[in-house]
Amino acid sequence: MCALLLRRLCGVKPAYRERLIHLSGQTAPTHFTSNAIKNTKYSLFTFLPVVLFQQFRFFFNLFYLIVALAQLVPILQVGPLFTYLAPLAFVLLATLAKEAYDDIKRYIRDKELNEQQYARLLPTGFEPVSACNIRVGQVIQVGANQRVPADLVFLKTTEKSGSCFIRTDQLDGETDWKLRRAVHATQHLSGPEQIVSLDAQVLVEAPHVQLREGLIDTSSLCALLLAWLPQVNIARGHCNAAHVEPLGLDNVLWANTVVASGTVFGLAIYTGRETRASMNASQASTKVGLFDLEVNLMAKVLFGLLCLLALALVALRGLEGIWVVYFCRFILLLSSIIPISLQVNLIIAKTIHSLNVMRDKRMKGAELGRVHYLLSDKTGTLTQNEMHFKKLHIGRALFADDGLQQLQQCVTHQCNCSSPPRCEDWEGGEALLSSTRSQEESASGGGAPYGRRSRRSEVESAALEAIKALSICHNVTPITEDGQASCSSFAALWRDPFDSCTALNTCPLVMLHFQAASPDEVALVQFASEVGLRLVQRDEHNMTIEGPCGVVFEYAVLHCFPFSSELKRMGIIVQDKATQRIFFYVKGAETVMLSLVRPKGSQWLAEECDNFARQGLRTLVFAYKELTASQLEAFRAKYEEARRQMQQRERRVRREIERLEQDLLLLGLTGVEDKLQDAVPETLESLRHAGIKIWMLTGDKVETATCIAASAGLKGRHDSLTILSSASIRTPGQAQEALERFSMGPSESVLVVDGRVLSLFLCHFPKYFILTACQAPAVVCCRCSPTQKAAVTALLKQYTGRRTCAVGDGGNDVSMIQAADVGVGLEGKEGRQASLAADFSLSQFSHLRRLLLWHGRNSYQRSAKLAQFVVHRGLIIAVIQVIFSAVFYFIPLAIFQGWLQVGYATYYTTAPVLSLVLDVELPEKVVFMFPELYQTLRNGRALSIKSFFGWVWRSVYQGAVVMLGAILLFEQSLTNIVAITFTSLVLAELLNVASEIQTWHPLMVSSEICTVTIYIFSMFILRSYFDITFVMTHAFWLKVSVITLASWLPPHLFAVVRKIIQPPQYSKLTAA
Repeated sequence: MCALLLRRLCGVKPAYRERLIHLSGQTAPTHFTSNAIKNTKYSLFTFLPVVLFQQFRFFFNLFYLIVALAQLVPILQVGPLFTYLAPLAFVLLATLAKEAYDDIKRYIRDKELNEQQYARLLPTGFEPVSACNIRVGQVIQVGANQRVPADLVFLKTTEKSGSCFIRTDQLDGETDWKLRRAVHATQHLSGPEQIVSLDAQVLVEAPHVQLREGLIDTSSLCALLLAWLPQVNIARGHCNAAHVEPLGLDNVLWANTVVASGTVFGLAIYTGRETRASMNASQASTKVGLFDLEVNLMAKVLFGLLCLLALALVALRGLEGIWVVYFCRFILLLSSIIPISLQVNLIIAKTIHSLNVMRDKRMKGAELGRVHYLLSDKTGTLTQNEMHFKKLHIGRALFADDGLQQLQQCVTHQCNCSSPPRCEDWEGGEALLSSTRSQEESASGGGAPYGRRSRRSEVESAALEAIKALSICHNVTPITEDGQASCSSFAALWRDPFDSCTALNTCPLVMLHFQAASPDEVALVQFASEVGLRLVQRDEHNMTIEGPCGVVFEYAVLHCFPFSSELKRMGIIVQDKATQRIFFYVKGAETVMLSLVRPKGSQWLAEECDNFARQGLRTLVFAYKELTASQLEAFRAKYEEARRQMQQRERRVRREIERLEQDLLLLGLTGVEDKLQDAVPETLESLRHAGIKIWMLTGDKVETATCIAASAGLKGRHDSLTILSSASIRTPGQAQEALERFSMGPSESVLVVDGRVLSLFLCHFPKYFILTACQAPAVVCCRCSPTQKAAVTALLKQYTGRRTCAVGDGGNDVSMIQAADVGVGLEGKEGRQASLAADFSLSQFSHLRRLLLWHGRNSYQRSAKLAQFVVHRGLIIAVIQVIFSAVFYFIPLAIFQGWLQVGYATYYTTAPVLSLVLDVELPEKVVFMFPELYQTLRNGRALSIKSFFGWVWRSVYQGAVVMLGAILLFEQSLTNIVAITFTSLVLAELLNVASEIQTWHPLMVSSEICTVTIYIFSMFILRSYFDITFVMTHAFWLKVSVITLASWLPPHLFAVVRKIIQPPQYSKLTAA
């Protein structure tokens, strides 16, 4: 325990090791991390010191802490203690309350998750266990719709199919259900209690962050330890022989996924912070914005000025006696140069900005104005994750989504359920025939009716075969409304297809929906169902498809080769139970399928793929071949032999599949559209015109991401694509060469990088990658893990020094959102985890345009003006104090004391100054019409060194005029000097506020009037500061008017003249 504590204190990461786990619960090593979830940032002991440490990192707070403590020393005391303590206490208490509230909410969420109840499987039965008490080696039962509490090996399920669906939206951002299969050896045990009695063990590799790379190696207690593999193997049996069953990632249930169907039993292999979900999550950190850093820098400059003024006063007084005490007293007297009220005003301003965003009716739901890079998720953020079938090309005909009736007629006719369709029923269907058939049409001559009927029959037959491929080649499972993966209502159909029409009439209609790991597959199967071939049953070994009028096609699933981003295709071998014919269907990207299909009859494929891609459609090519029994047996023998190999198993298996894939017959090309969210292209176009570069970081595959990049407008019409994938880049040297080629290529090329290549970049030369990628108009990173998303965001901030904004909607986006300067969470189908972790929460991506261009602009401009005005307010009173001390023999005595000192920065000037946060520089219409205006904000001119010293000059001038004017118009009483000076100061500040306002708001007028009223009223209350007899004279108000106008009018006229000579960039737009 002590060693663990020391490692944490020293920041040493734990050394992870592989682990050996027996199904009975025995493990080696024996100690693992706890499964308790802890997302809180503080404990009872660390809360106060950590929060105070974070706050006193800001120079403002640290300075005023020292000033307040100095007031406890009698010799240094220059005023009431509460005038220094109250503002600092307000800032600290507000921060403490906010941090406590947020951490309590995190604690409550953690407690709910930790106290979720599960069942632990023992030889004697089940025992209840809380999620936080689950340990490595325990067999856990997880019910339907329950969160998986730890990383589990999927051993058994109550589903007859031996598989279950899980939802992974909080892990990888994909909302589609994923299919997982139980270990074959344990699934077929008669009861779950036999699992813990099985003589088998699992060797698990050390925990790491990769979600798509595996993982586990298992072997019998009596067998030799198997070689380290990227797959999973289970072995059981006697000492003389071991049964080895090769498995894959589909046998693992990651923590924080949700079981969508059935009840599952799994062996815990990783717990707590060693789970893949936890290792892909980053620790939340306190964000410090660029605006806050600029204000902090401004405070340090002011502190230097403060020291110079105090030192000058002491030097003029003479460095004799206790001059150090006088120096400290002057520091305290002039401390208003660094106004603690600035922090208070900025906190209030941020609250007002937040309320403006919340109350914006067009958005249901100080860094916003400085964003250079926008990093966005894809699934559920740019898209609705709803796929829609758009087109099917079969070479001889092209069918669009509005041609369902024609395809239905083809399928119905080919299934012999109705008479052939008439020519007029095709509604111009002859126009669908491709140009490649034009010669045959002209050659038919006088036999046109017969020729047309023959060609139409060929089209119908080809269309039916293509639709069959759509309904067979997939990993889709039909689910009933009650969540079951089987459909008993169709049992009669399967047993007696000749009486199927009767069965359909007598059985109640069962509503089906489809689930798969890919929404593309669901869209294709759904389309096949709509045109007549409906998938009604699918498990690991069987598939049933219902055709028109009750015709049923039953297939045995012999082999299924799932899709992988590296192979870019999937295949399935099925056997028709009625005819015993064996078919091998393959679908995949055109880049790989072109080399697999027969050249004859596929000349049109490349051209049509380009046509579909230009329309922003995601394309898939379907092909097939018929196998003989001898071909199948020969393949099986070699395939099973390859699977049993311990060395290079994956490569050998792939080689056997590739041999089978040769000489395929092309069936068709499909085009599917991933529907974007409303106004996404328009939003991205506006942001690009605003000078914001878009990076899309998605967990989806390259093909999907590039299609979305085209349809969303990330890729312009004249932009090209440069794809860096693991298919051609495997080593760091190759990765570096690819980056060099890209940097020397055309500037208008969108960079696309997949996950494995991105890992090479991040590990070996992150700076070179970031700086090279920044040259591209847009960047798309595919197959990104949450850790990679956060790493790219952090590196972009580090190497460019620019502000970043991250947008996401799922739990897998939380790390990226927290790593960015501005985090935006979308509330959608994937829950509220992203919106809770974000700085801003929106309901639609299109609202981001308004958030950045409108609210971002106003927030930055108003905050900058407010910050400089508050500094000016403190600096001007410091200048008055310096002149007063210099004139009156350098005595360290405050000119304004007590309620005047407190009131100047509070009830006399707070309301008018705060009303600046309601000012609008440009009309909303102009801001959205010319998004290029946003680029001027990123230069930081509103809070630059130039503008800062401009306000310093104004403060020095106005302070000097007010103080020297009061002295020149000298009165015999010091009280009269204070009254003239303070009244002139307050009125000058009100005029300064009025001259800075661009668009008047009723509250601005009210604040000015109320301040004047309060000030006049206070003159009668504070008799010790104001001689009411003198105040009521004409001489008093004449002197005040002269001093006020002399201090305010010249700077104001100078600003007006400069605006005429050097008008701002937006002046022409407002004039128009």
